[in-house]
Amino acid sequence: MNLVHRSLSLKIITLKYLFAVVSSFIFIVAFVACSDAPKGPEGPPSKPGNPGSASAPGSFERILAHIPDVPDSRDSLVVIDIAKVREELEIDRPSDTATADQIAEYQIAMHQGANAKDGIGTGLIRGDGRLSGWVQSSGKNESTTYDTLGIDSRNVDQYALFGSSPTFASEVLLGEYSPDTTAERLAACDDCEPHEVVQHGSTDSEYYVWSEDFEQDLRKRLAKPAFDHFGRGGRIFVQGGMATRTLSNEHIDQIIDASLNVEPSLADDPNYASAAVILANNEVAIASFTSRITTVNSSIEALEKAWEHGLQKGVTSEEVVQQFSKAHLLLPWKMAAIGTAFPDADGESPATYAVLVHSSESDAKQNAIRLEERIEQDEYLLTYNLPGGSGLNNGEIIGWVDFLTDYSVWVEGNAVVLKATGTEIGHNIARAILSHSDDVFFVHTLLTAE
Repeated sequence: MNLVHRSLSLKIITLKYLFAVVSSFIFIVAFVACSDAPKGPEGPPSKPGNPGSASAPGSFERILAHIPDVPDSRDSLVVIDIAKVREELEIDRPSDTATADQIAEYQIAMHQGANAKDGIGTGLIRGDGRLSGWVQSSGKNESTTYDTLGIDSRNVDQYALFGSSPTFASEVLLGEYSPDTTAERLAACDDCEPHEVVQHGSTDSEYYVWSEDFEQDLRKRLAKPAFDHFGRGGRIFVQGGMATRTLSNEHIDQIIDASLNVEPSLADDPNYASAAVILANNEVAIASFTSRITTVNSSIEALEKAWEHGLQKGVTSEEVVQQFSKAHLLLPWKMAAIGTAFPDADGESPATYAVLVHSSESDAKQNAIRLEERIEQDEYLLTYNLPGGSGLNNGEIIGWVDFLTDYSVWVEGNAVVLKATGTEIGHNIARAILSHSDDVFFVHTLLTAE
């Protein structure tokens, strides 16, 4: 196979990458097609060395087996591979006798070490990853309520988040978890809020429940053993090597059903399984999966919604439509995944890999051609245009070929794979290539469909 590889001449772009203080950064996915060409760019398959086994650091297959195949998980799923980061940074997991301060030091070392690799570490911390312990207070206040249950950040090998919004995300964690340990800790807790034990369907599985579905009581903020910063108790299920937290019975039942193979999981979808292996084989540490396809119409709708919620208007809808009319948009795909890998050597930028899985190899080859044409010929318009901004922060138009410093496009089976790097923006390049959330700061992304 012939690798389509363009080492683009580096054009220095002044990036004053100012973002206002917002609760989350969300971005759009777009990608459309218009080519009949029978053959697309091909290249070598994902690099060898990591077979994508279900248990190895850098693999996403095993955790997908615990993610229910439901609309929420297909809309947006994020997986953070803590074990992979430990491996890359050569940091040991704290021992069972580690103090709270030692656990906090571990989190700080992980966060700072990953950040030294051009910002990958920012992805380790998620405001909604409460049970995992990898939250915004990581390294500052490790004494969260969940350690009452024998659960804290040192247990985690991987954790996944999905849901209708970050505030209502469900968590699935893989690592060192024991239902016996949790039961013993809970029984020994004299000052814990009372709980119920609910049996899951007709199985022997049971989970713990505090409060009603989605119930919030700020008087119980961070109350032991399971209440979060919003005073929500939620539901917690623990089995050997896995733990999960949701805010409703319905959501935790879905996760348990997937874990027990009672209902389909995302691992049962060959498209998700294929994308997971490709990302793992390319040493990705943080990955996002989605079946959502951003189109021209959805991009405009999301942008107008952002204006309604206070985003400064730096461009009109008509101007965005006009730009799209000149773009090389791509064929729709079945699902997409994107992830960031650590640099191969110090001083190098991290590589971002995007995977688009199609119905057929023919469709993949056509989209590979269109993707290269889009990178080489189309413009990237940034219009988040925050007050006081300048340069790219003020709606400057640049070509994708200037935005990326290096890229490769190839086809693996029915998947298009893009490897890209971009100086000065580090891992944030993933936001410009593919996003799958609702808060719009980018008018459109590289991957947009008509």
